Amino acid sequence: MYKLTIQNEDLLQLDFNGLSGDYLITNIQGLSPAKATMNTNEAALIDGALFNSSKVNMRTINIAFTIENRVEYNRLFAYAVLRPKKSVTLHYQSSLLDVTIEGYVESFDVTHFEAKQVATVAIICPSPYWKSAEAVITEMSTINDMFYFPFSSEGGRNLLVYPYFYSTRTINGITFTDNGDGSITVNGTATATASYILTSRAAQPYNNGYFKLDPQRFILSGCPEGGSSSNYWLQAAINNQSASAAVIIAKDYGESATFELSNTELVQIGIVVNSGVTMDNVTFYPMVRYASDSITTWQPFNYGEIVFGEQDNETTAIVLNGGGIEAGLTFELLADGPVTNPKIFNYLTQEFIGIDFSLEEGDLVTITTGVGNKTITLFRHGQTANIFNFLMKNSTWLTLPSAGGVFVYTVDSGLVTNLEVTITHYDLYEGV
Repeated sequence: MYKLTIQNEDLLQLDFNGLSGDYLITNIQGLSPAKATMNTNEAALIDGALFNSSKVNMRTINIAFTIENRVEYNRLFAYAVLRPKKSVTLHYQSSLLDVTIEGYVESFDVTHFEAKQVATVAIICPSPYWKSAEAVITEMSTINDMFYFPFSSEGGRNLLVYPYFYSTRTINGITFTDNGDGSITVNGTATATASYILTSRAAQPYNNGYFKLDPQRFILSGCPEGGSSSNYWLQAAINNQSASAAVIIAKDYGESATFELSNTELVQIGIVVNSGVTMDNVTFYPMVRYASDSITTWQPFNYGEIVFGEQDNETTAIVLNGGGIEAGLTFELLADGPVTNPKIFNYLTQEFIGIDFSLEEGDLVTITTGVGNKTITLFRHGQTANIFNFLMKNSTWLTLPSAGGVFVYTVDSGLVTNLEVTITHYDLYEGV
């Protein structure tokens, strides 16, 4: 099931849900990856050509749809939304994706005198990539907001519901033991595929360990090193309110995995050991966290401990890229005290971007690095100023690599703990 919405600059919109409504799509082209142009040179005595460069062209989306019900009224409303030369935003939603793309209406035609009126619209998208509808935010603050207490989620960032229903359980020769903090030690030889569902008493009303999370992107982690599809793994499954229709949406073999949920989907987390595999007291550290959460270490469940926050001198953040396309970044630097010459590094390449500037308490510096959107601004005492000229020599406009990145920040003087850094980006996708 999908939903497509086209909204213009006046916030008028057409809705297509694939089944019913005033407008039904009959054909759509341009959702796949856009075509690339290759720049090559031919040379004497060389077969073929020499590759110089390439680029992805802008995208054209062509949509054909029938106008249902109050035909004349709905046709006139479509005219008001899809105005040639005007900008529109397409919002596409499915069980796995929630993305948008911006474009301009090139043409809009209607077959007025057919038994079923068919409208066709061509939308030119200068930027060919779909982007996530919601921004992905990574905090680099040196204060970790680990607010939790016994009648909430004692795991802090861990979204699993604890305690589990079974403290110890043996299934097909494999014994699963809850260690009292949310970790599970697995021992034995599997006579058949053995699975341990991380269900809890709180999750019982949803049947078989399925429970509800907010509709967004999550990261599943905690499988020990050595996991694979042939021996053992952690998995996430959904059932859409029906336990008989379980669909596995993510598997963690030791390097974590991502998954998304819609409003109607419930999720079940489990440990799976394949038949014939021997487990010698192997410990799993299962965790589900928001993809935007910068805390990557396992969060145990600790009863009786009330923690509101803790000081952390870590100034490193791992930023994941769910779309796999290099993306521009927005850095927000909030000063809690005086610092000079803040600098942000790509830890792997040692490229950096910085400003030769002294920040006062309360200052907010915003740096954007997107294509055609490179800015540096200062917000101080209620006023916004352009401080582009303070860009540090040899700076690089850092972007998020396709595989994700690791970022570190420093200051020349002042306490590094006086600076809170937030990194924001949108995941980009080739197609939907």
